[in-house]
Amino acid sequence: MLNGHCLEQALHVADRLGLADLLAAGPMNADGLAQEVKADPTSMLRLLRARASVGVFEEEPDGRFALTPLGATLRTYAPGSVRDGALYYGSSVMWRVWGGLLHSVQTGESASRHVHGVSFYEHLLRHPEVGDPFNRYMAKTSEWHTEAMIWAYDFGGIKTLVDVGGGFGGTLAAILAAFPALQGVYVFGDYLGPNNGTARIFTLNYDGTTASNFQDITGQLFAIPTTSGDILLTNVSSFGEDAAGELYITDIGNGNVYKISSMLVGAASRKIHGATAYDIDLPLTGNPGIECSSGGANGDYTMAFKFAVALSTVGNATVTGTGSVSSRAIDGTDARQYNVNLTGVANAQNLTVTLTNVTDVAGNISSSVSATMGVLAGDTTGNGRVNSSDISQTQSQAGLPVTADNFREDVTVNGAINSSDISFVQSQSGMALPAPSPATTSRFSGDRNRRRAESAKR
Repeated sequence: MLNGHCLEQALHVADRLGLADLLAAGPMNADGLAQEVKADPTSMLRLLRARASVGVFEEEPDGRFALTPLGATLRTYAPGSVRDGALYYGSSVMWRVWGGLLHSVQTGESASRHVHGVSFYEHLLRHPEVGDPFNRYMAKTSEWHTEAMIWAYDFGGIKTLVDVGGGFGGTLAAILAAFPALQGVYVFGDYLGPNNGTARIFTLNYDGTTASNFQDITGQLFAIPTTSGDILLTNVSSFGEDAAGELYITDIGNGNVYKISSMLVGAASRKIHGATAYDIDLPLTGNPGIECSSGGANGDYTMAFKFAVALSTVGNATVTGTGSVSSRAIDGTDARQYNVNLTGVANAQNLTVTLTNVTDVAGNISSSVSATMGVLAGDTTGNGRVNSSDISQTQSQAGLPVTADNFREDVTVNGAINSSDISFVQSQSGMALPAPSPATTSRFSGDRNRRRAESAKR
């Protein structure tokens, strides 16, 4: 172990000189190899014997050196080649970084920043003679895991596979080759853009043979914990995923963590209670949110779609269920919202509104987005049925001002909670929503949160 660094350098130097590639054509002596790479013959002999001592080369009786099976893995284009690893690990960049280990342990400072003056990844970017082998080697290590992954996991049960930051996309390509019915989405980014602060994040679709739908999704990033302000990526260093499947990006250049948001980030049922608009959240997955207010004589409701980036156009809006679109438009005060006014909406149903051909100002395009709303007038508790608990809940709020905490009890939407609301809920007792469609879960939402519409704006 004590002289491990000597062997590492012997491997590195031999690979810098391309000796494994030269010996792939057949055994050669030290003088011949030295002449090929313009090196000193005596020093070449000592290097070859150092490599032979660990089984990389073999010295034959006539003094020539041959490539062993182990040494063959150091050829440039050999299957499973580790040559780039030898070029990277034995480079002067890494040599000096490991030489700064004591300083790093004593101070906690990055050894790379101590010896090179910049972060490790930024130094690699500035020195492609090391950065390029590093990138290739990282991609190669992913390839080694792919075959085992394909054998161990049945990807046939899914329709779309997303590969996040996967080197050159080799893992995604291999899986799609094994499961041709899959559609792939590749997410990747610049470590550093053309100018500092201009790094970008991109996606593209891949079907195993053709890449399509290339998009710049940098406009769909939001800084954590805030959700506002300009996004100026400096050094995109890593991707991450939380327990809910949300995707994040770390930027070691500016110290920020960003969340990647889909184009559609939320939806709500919006009603005006007196003079104030309140929103009932409509989850995009799982249990549908339940609108408990009356739609009046005409069954009028409004669904507000909330997007990550300001919209430019929406092709159409359609309804699945009993009801129709009376009007639709980008919100006049917040272009990240799109309002769909509905009429003729029947009670006691799950109604879905779908927007098609949605385009935002960043150029992102979605062929369709949708949200589902449970409509059950009088269901103030939001459990999917109207019963005595809803009557009691409404009675408990009678006479109180309508606020964000009790607006659901203003079921007649007149800006006050009084006997008319109690009578309305009593008249609806016994009504219930039908079982959710397979697209939703088997349980009704108990979410009572309707926020002020203005506070929901980003």
